[in-house]
Amino acid sequence: MNRKGKQMISDKQKKTVFKECLHELRKTPEMRNYPELEDYYKDNRDRIISLIDKPSVVQNQIESYKEKINEILDFMTKFVIDIAFKPIEEDCNEKTDNILKNIENLRSDIKAGIIDLNKIDESSQFEKWGGAGVIISSDKNRKGHEGDLVIHTIHAKTITWLMERLKDIASESLNYLNKYEFYEKIAVNVQKYTEKKGDSKEFSQELMIYLLDEVIFLIKSWK
Repeated sequence: MNRKGKQMISDKQKKTVFKECLHELRKTPEMRNYPELEDYYKDNRDRIISLIDKPSVVQNQIESYKEKINEILDFMTKFVIDIAFKPIEEDCNEKTDNILKNIENLRSDIKAGIIDLNKIDESSQFEKWGGAGVIISSDKNRKGHEGDLVIHTIHAKTITWLMERLKDIASESLNYLNKYEFYEKIAVNVQKYTEKKGDSKEFSQELMIYLLDEVIFLIKSWK
């Protein structure tokens, strides 16, 4: 009891109020755009609670405490987004823009014939692709592990070359999660294209451009 006879808010009540405030904060656009904030607040719950060291003298202390917690969380949300998340987001967008520019340049070089796909197809350097659950091979007897997506095509060398080029170009944005989507997207589109157009070497350039257009579309969706 305080000297005015009002019951002071307990630690348990403080934690309950904090939980309620965090639940309400989840509904805001800021938290939907930056879900990492919730883990940050949970990890720093006691520190945030300690920022209010004096109970309110008003009759409803819990409501007053909740109002102060909301004010702190609102301030922290804006501060953390502006200082921590936005610079990271801007840096990621800049990297993505550079990746897209390099892929579009690669597409232009292939379309203009600056890159000789016939020489790549004759090379022994690019035989087959295997990685991230995808196998591209000209050997129709080639099998993969359970769950692998195996594509048999006479374009295996040029596609392997393309995979390696894209791997180098997009390395800063590829990680252990999205690389599966990235390479699977290419493989699936190889399958779609050859089923529609036929698996003929005369379509090699057209196939490469089609695959790059789909990759560009995919990367733009990550922004």
